[in-house]
Amino acid sequence: MTPLPLERLPQHLLLATGVYVALLLILGALGRRAMGSSTLSEFYLAGRRMGFFVLLLTLFATQYSGNSMSGFPGQTYRRGLSYVMSVTFMVGIVSGYLLFAPRLFALAKKKRFITPTDFLAERFGSPLLSYASAAILAVTLFNFLLAQLLAMGSAFAGLTQGRIPYAAGVVGGALVILVYELLGGMRAVAWTDVLQGTLLIAGMLIVAVLVAGEAGGPAAVVSAIARIAPEKIAIESPQVCLTWLSNFLLLALGGPLYPQAIQRIYAARRAGELKNALTAMSFLPLVAITTVVYIGAVGIALFPGLSGVEADEITFRVIAR
Repeated sequence: MTPLPLERLPQHLLLATGVYVALLLILGALGRRAMGSSTLSEFYLAGRRMGFFVLLLTLFATQYSGNSMSGFPGQTYRRGLSYVMSVTFMVGIVSGYLLFAPRLFALAKKKRFITPTDFLAERFGSPLLSYASAAILAVTLFNFLLAQLLAMGSAFAGLTQGRIPYAAGVVGGALVILVYELLGGMRAVAWTDVLQGTLLIAGMLIVAVLVAGEAGGPAAVVSAIARIAPEKIAIESPQVCLTWLSNFLLLALGGPLYPQAIQRIYAARRAGELKNALTAMSFLPLVAITTVVYIGAVGIALFPGLSGVEADEITFRVIAR
C-alpha cells in the first residue's frame, strides 16, 4: 500500500485522532482534580471507590486491551473463522475471578492492601518474597505493556496508511499514557478505560456494519475466503481443539491474576458491585469479539496475502479503505 501524505488523508480521520488524544489528557487532568488526598490508596486505587459501570469497563479493558482491535482480527486473518472460539475465553476468565476475587476484596479492604505483593507479604510474612515477586511482576508486565504499545503503533500506521511510522505511533502512544497516568493515577486510568471501552464497542459495531456492505455481506465474505484461502474456513483437527481447551484453562487460571487486575479488585467500592461487574463482563465478548472476528474475516477477503505486522493492522486497513 502506497503511503498517503498527511494532507491527503481524510480530515475527519486526523481530527478524530486529535480529539481522542486530547480527551485522554483531559481525563488525566480531571483525575488529578478529583483526588481527595495525596495518599497511596488515592493514587493507586482511586480511593477504593470504583462503582459498577467503571469496574465493568476497566476490567474489560484490562483483559482485552490492544488485542481487541489488533490481536483478535490479526489472528482471525491468519487462522481463519475458527478463531471465533476465542469468544469463550472471557467466560473462563470470569470464572477464575469469581473463585477468589470477592474474598480477596474483603481481605484487601480489611488489611488496606495497595499492591498485589501486599497480599503475599501478609500471607507469608516474608519481605524477601514480596520484593522478589515485585521484580518478577515488573519483568512480566513489561511484555504486556509492550504488546499494548505495539497495538498503538499498528493503529497509527494502519489508519494513516503508513504515513505515521509504526515506531512513531508506539512512542507517541507511550507518552500520552505516561502523562495521563502520572496526572490522575488509577482514577484517570479507569476513566480512560471507560472512554476507550465505550468507543471500542461502539466503533467495532459501526465498522462491522460498514465493512459488511463493502465486502457484500457475510455470505459473500465466506465465499471469497473459500476461493482465496479455503483452509481458513475448514473444520479444525482434534489436536487444535485440544489446544483451544488448554488455552481456555490457561486463561481461566492466569487471566484474573494480572497485577493490574488485582489492583482493580482492591479498588472496588463494594463486593456486590465487583461481582455484578464480573458477571456482566462475561457477556461483552458476544458483541465485541464476534464483531472483530468478522472484521478479520472481511480482511481476508479484501486484503489477501498479508503477513507479520501487516496482518495485525488488518482492522485499520479495512477502516482506511
